[in-house]
Amino acid sequence: MLNQIINPTESVNCFTGCITRVVCRDRGDAFREADILSFGNGYQMRCGYDEYGFPEIIFDVLKTSVDALNQLGGRCIKEYVYQDERWFDQIMKAMADRGHVIVWLNSSFLEYSETFYRRPPYLHAILLESYDEETESFAIFDSLVFDHGRKSINARVARQTLEKALQNPISGNELAPELGTFYTVVSPQIDAVTLDISRQVLRQARENVNNPLHSTVVRDYRALVLASLANDKADRKHAARRLFDHINTLFIIPSSVNLRKDLALGGFSPEIQADAEELEKRWKHLAVMALKFEVTLSANLLPRIEAKFDEIEQLHTVFWNKLSLLEADVMVTQRTTNTFTIEASDVERWADYSGDRNPVHFDPKAALAFGVPFPFAHGMLSIIPVKTLIDKKAGSTPFTVDFRFARPLKVGGTMRVNLDNGESTGIEVTDVAGGAPLIYGIASSGIGQANLDAIETASVFSGNKLRPSFVLNENYARGEHLPVWVQLEAAVFSEFIHSGMLEQAITKHMTIVDDSNPRDAYTLLHTRNTTSVMTHLAELPDVVRLAATTPSLAPVKGGYSISFALSTEAGGQLITLSKATLMLRLNKKD
Repeated sequence: MLNQIINPTESVNCFTGCITRVVCRDRGDAFREADILSFGNGYQMRCGYDEYGFPEIIFDVLKTSVDALNQLGGRCIKEYVYQDERWFDQIMKAMADRGHVIVWLNSSFLEYSETFYRRPPYLHAILLESYDEETESFAIFDSLVFDHGRKSINARVARQTLEKALQNPISGNELAPELGTFYTVVSPQIDAVTLDISRQVLRQARENVNNPLHSTVVRDYRALVLASLANDKADRKHAARRLFDHINTLFIIPSSVNLRKDLALGGFSPEIQADAEELEKRWKHLAVMALKFEVTLSANLLPRIEAKFDEIEQLHTVFWNKLSLLEADVMVTQRTTNTFTIEASDVERWADYSGDRNPVHFDPKAALAFGVPFPFAHGMLSIIPVKTLIDKKAGSTPFTVDFRFARPLKVGGTMRVNLDNGESTGIEVTDVAGGAPLIYGIASSGIGQANLDAIETASVFSGNKLRPSFVLNENYARGEHLPVWVQLEAAVFSEFIHSGMLEQAITKHMTIVDDSNPRDAYTLLHTRNTTSVMTHLAELPDVVRLAATTPSLAPVKGGYSISFALSTEAGGQLITLSKATLMLRLNKKD
């Protein structure tokens, strides 16, 4: 068995899981597979058959992927179809151009999991990430392996093995013609925006109601499953196991989990979200019944299975009908809208305060070399007014806010900040000049335990006097004082840059850095995403203890991403925690 790394996975499909891996690597952020399902057609379900010939609920994975990437400003490109010995050259060319290739192949030739030996051959997608000439093998990533649970696997596949898997045909699968097809991905440049996600879900809801192919999916699936459970003894046991697998492991529950996340992110009502959760529970009940039937083959269970299907069909119909009747502009409750302008003086002041004097914020030529036709504002600077508005909305309630950056704002430009007035606050920041999305995110009440866990492994650095609180121009701050926690977080980020912790991380991971002047070894490009966990303070403390997780460096397209967590403590209590992923380029020595 070749060396491999095995991890749990939340992927819904092997192909969309591979696409998600590519985009996350290229952009250095946590792109969601759910974005593919919502912006494509991943919630438009229909009946099909699995590799055993048993019924399953599926979606059009290729069309969904292509449509979603097109909408988000990316592409899914069909590069080549296996024909002859030229396949290897075609793969190597695509990998040189794009840094990856996704291939559809015959699963039975894959050696890194026993599940491929035990199951009949089926069409499967894996991601080729690199090739080693010495071992004549590919480093691969498999986003979805069913082997005593759902797993992702990093492994190596020999060149000869891959060729066999690409050319040996598979029957009984509607995607069988895709065998031996190579795809590459151009990562999307537009991030999913909260309101857009709601529109995409509503679009699919209407299609699910109006198209019989989708509106009767549960009824059709029920009929096929009940027929398979009435076969001979061996087939009945197998059919019951496949029913459990399809519900709990393969598609139905994983897809439902993603849908519920989209409903929350899209600002749908608690009632709609509760309906989705209840429907998911009924599917889980049915999965348990399927396991019992597999063990007992009791005829008494069949009427209960049929009745549970009836419940699910009724709830499914009511849920999607409710969604289809909503209007996107009405569904999202009243929004708070404000505009803010970032002047050149703000950028200069933030550069002095934070220590981030990247020339892309001042020099048009440097910005153009980065791919932006104008100097643009710092990402951490741009979210300060957004945090100020959220603070007003939250009052004294602690909350967590997540930001993702789509585009930069031109220095001197004005941004429009839209906040949804729901239980969870959807955030949409657009450029007033043209309406392009700049930042999006969500603020939720409460402090997630996942964010606090980062403190447990933090290294504590000696406390320093806080820098004077950051001041913005009157047009930007509206003459108001920034909330104490916003000032504190700005101070923590400033201290992180000034303290040399970033250089320490780079020096530790990269041997090309000149230790005598490590700051010359990199250029900070931009902020990809950040999370703030806040509790309210009456006043700024004079001294804080700056703690940070050891920053992790990872290669991505165009440079490196560096992720870290920062906290400040006073009197032994956590005041605030920030997590951020920054993009940087290393300046190699000649």
